Amino acid sequence: LYRHHPKTILAALAISAVSVFFNTLLFKIQGDALGIPLSLSQYFFVVPIGMTIAAAPILPGGIGVGQVAFFTLFSWAGLQNPEQGATLCTLIQVYRILFNCMGAFFYVRFRRQPVPQLAL
Repeated sequence: LYRHHPKTILAALAISAVSVFFNTLLFKIQGDALGIPLSLSQYFFVVPIGMTIAAAPILPGGIGVGQVAFFTLFSWAGLQNPEQGATLCTLIQVYRILFNCMGAFFYVRFRRQPVPQLAL
């Protein structure tokens, strides 16, 4: 379908790259707040891998899978407390769930009444 739409593909890749960049920065900011001693370059290596693993459709939102992935990746990064990786993943998931739940307010507040269907 997208074979003749290279601009659409490039736009999707650009949006994806921006999303990964800001997601990784969010992990870095929260990791610093939790006292996790990883550098920004380590986050840019670990977070995309962890998020890719967490996207496996085993449980909704990567819950559980993400924690195991980040625990393992943080242990491979040499942290003495790799459970901080699982905690960080949980914190980010809570942020995402709360942020996405804000959409329910807008849905309920601004939804339109369904248009009656004509019987044929």
